[in-house]
Amino acid sequence: MRLAAHPRSRVTGAWVVDEVHWAGLPDGRDVTTSNEVISPVREQQIMASRSKNAVVVVHQRNLSFYDRVGAAQELISLRIKEAAARLHLANLKDNLTTLCERADSGQLGYLEFLDLVLEEETGVRDGRRFRNALKLSGLPHHKTIDEFDFAFQPDLDKRKVRDLASLAFVEEKSNVALLGPPGVGKTMLAVSLAVAACQAGFSIYFTSLDDLVRNLREAEASGRFAKKLQTYLKPSVLVVDEVGYLPLNRADANMVFQMVSRRYEKGSIIVTSNKSFGEWGRVFGDDVLASAILDRLLHHCEVISINGPRYRLKDHVSPKGGEQSR
Repeated sequence: MRLAAHPRSRVTGAWVVDEVHWAGLPDGRDVTTSNEVISPVREQQIMASRSKNAVVVVHQRNLSFYDRVGAAQELISLRIKEAAARLHLANLKDNLTTLCERADSGQLGYLEFLDLVLEEETGVRDGRRFRNALKLSGLPHHKTIDEFDFAFQPDLDKRKVRDLASLAFVEEKSNVALLGPPGVGKTMLAVSLAVAACQAGFSIYFTSLDDLVRNLREAEASGRFAKKLQTYLKPSVLVVDEVGYLPLNRADANMVFQMVSRRYEKGSIIVTSNKSFGEWGRVFGDDVLASAILDRLLHHCEVISINGPRYRLKDHVSPKGGEQSR
């Protein structure tokens, strides 16, 4: 409220408030001394004792009270933002005013407001971590389980896949094997399980078997094999795609064995293959080595076989099963 100077002021440098400008102040009394500043609480007390036709003298320093309150609030806000920046609380720094408005409108208590601030901050951090993790994961896409067309693969056990998406296998450090011919959705299921794991905070990495072997072979040639192997040992979930598409020689197969052996009961592997396990001896060029790999991979493993139609051809097949004419 702006107060106007008045010739009836009985104190030098004071302000006069009458009924027209501020209804309900005490009758004809000075409500401040020369050194007093009226607080909001005192203002409420004054208004509670109001009388009609009152004329009250208020010291002019009362005008600066709200200015000082506003300046203090700005200073506090600045200090909070600076502290938030030092603590890397970006959401609090950027949205302090909005958070305070939400607390005010919701009439939140101190603990509720603190809970709101921390919940918003962790949500922003989790989202940022998730996006960065996906970028570094090597995944070919980021589709989720909800985007998988189970209707196109009616023989696939939807409930079993949903159970896998609960990520109990990751907690137990067990494995998943997805088998079937090309194009039936093995890679998409593997990727969607990896995305779910990433959302839950687990580290993930995707590679084809061919890329894995090539990278390890190059690292071995340059004396960096042990360091490069860590790329495939560190993630909580490692997706190895396209096992069986290209045969391996015994040296390459031995590298795969070292990776599987080192991850055994220490991290999960999701593997996709177009070959049955009985054919893996030819894939790895050695029946004994293939048996050793399978022994560790399948000890704790969920196996899902997909033998339905191919997704890549579904738009080119008529409802009767014949090819559509163009």
